[in-house]
Amino acid sequence: MRASVFDCAADLDAADPTNAPAASNSDFRGTGFPQNGDADEPFDGVSLGASQAERDAAAAVSYDETDFGRGDAATIFTENYLTYLRDFQEPIQRQRIAIARDTITSLINTTPGVDFGLMVFNYNYNSGSSIGSDDGGRIVSGVRQMTDPNRTALADTVSRLNAETWTPLCESLFEAYRYYSGGAVLGVSLMHI
Repeated sequence: MRASVFDCAADLDAADPTNAPAASNSDFRGTGFPQNGDADEPFDGVSLGASQAERDAAAAVSYDETDFGRGDAATIFTENYLTYLRDFQEPIQRQRIAIARDTITSLINTTPGVDFGLMVFNYNYNSGSSIGSDDGGRIVSGVRQMTDPNRTALADTVSRLNAETWTPLCESLFEAYRYYSGGAVLGVSLMHI
C-alpha cells in the first residue's frame, strides 16, 4: 500500500525538516522530509552542508533512479495554495432570523441557572396616530424559572418567530418597563407568531 505524505513546499526549499512543532495532533509534529520519515537530511542522502552543486548532482541521480508511478506519493502544498483553499470557500447563505433563532435557542438550552423570558416586536401596521394592538412590542413568554418543560416551550416559541415585523424599539422598551414594573399591557396584546 502506498503511503500518503504531506509537506510544505517552503520547508523543502529551505531544507527545513521541522514539521509543525506546535500542532495539537502528534501525527503532525516531529521532523523529517516526505520520503525519509524522521531523518533530518534530505532523502538523496547528501548532507545539508553540501554545496549547491553537490546537492544538484545528487538530486539528478535520485531523479534518474526514480521509477515514475512507484513508491510513496508526496503531496507538497504551497502557502499560496493553502491560503486559497481556506479563504475562497463558498459562503453559507442563511437568513439573519435563522441565525438569531439558532443563537437564542442555543443560549436557552446551554445556560443553567438563568430564568428567561421573550419579548418581540409587533407588526406595527397601524398608520393612525392612536395606540393600537400592532404598535411596540409584546411579551410572548414571561420571565419564569427554566424547568425542562418551560425551557422546551420557550425554545419552541423562538423557533416559530418570523422576520415580518418593524423595529419600534422605543415603544417596545416602554412595554418592557410596564411588564417589569407590574403595569398593565398597553393596548391590546395579540400574539402574532
